[in-house]
Amino acid sequence: MFSSGEMMNSLAEDFLRRLRLPASWVLVVLMLLAHLWTLVEVGSGNEAAWYQWLGLSGEGMSESSYWQIFSHGWLHASWGHLLVNAVLIWLLGTRLELMMGSRVMLGVTFSGIVAGGVVHLLLGHGLLVGISGGAMALLLCLASLSPDARVLPLGISARNLGRGVLIGELLLALADPALGMLGFSRVGGWLGDQGFASVFQLGHACHFGGGLAGIWWARKLRGPRFTLKQLRLDRERRERAGAE
Repeated sequence: MFSSGEMMNSLAEDFLRRLRLPASWVLVVLMLLAHLWTLVEVGSGNEAAWYQWLGLSGEGMSESSYWQIFSHGWLHASWGHLLVNAVLIWLLGTRLELMMGSRVMLGVTFSGIVAGGVVHLLLGHGLLVGISGGAMALLLCLASLSPDARVLPLGISARNLGRGVLIGELLLALADPALGMLGFSRVGGWLGDQGFASVFQLGHACHFGGGLAGIWWARKLRGPRFTLKQLRLDRERRERAGAE
């Protein structure tokens, strides 16, 4: 059993190690700079054009604006939207960066942005902005790499948390009344009647796509090239290096 003092020391050491990880901080800073630029565009009256150019939409892709599949991840609709995603990217990104290094962390995040965009084009609607696809990729990758870890304060396994989140996002994406999926749309309509229509303003299809990318990465990393023992040893080496 750990005493409260030992637990606090462990948490403090973990936090200090995370502060030294460059790639996760770079992502957060880029998100902040992109949002500040959008505020400049708002002040100059170019907000709509800016979001239409870099945000992801079916209309934009039909006009060969293929960069939108990646650029949408760097725009956010509000400070609240930015804050939630920045916290998730930092918490999840630093954890994966500690375990596997910056290249893997960035690969998972960028893959999640792209995969989230692709699934949004298939199952979503409207303009998509935000890096939540990348955040979902990090979450599902971590959950798949350490499936038996207990998630506090929920007290459930990472495996069950990952499965629950992924299934929930898929069901909510299919239930969006705007999609018109037979049967599912009735559930979505009922949720709207109960006062939960705002839940469909979130990019559930994007979240689902990002989660799939995270699971793919985890399976790749847990293949013959990276055994669980190698992952533990690599993580311990990185944590020792971060503590020096």
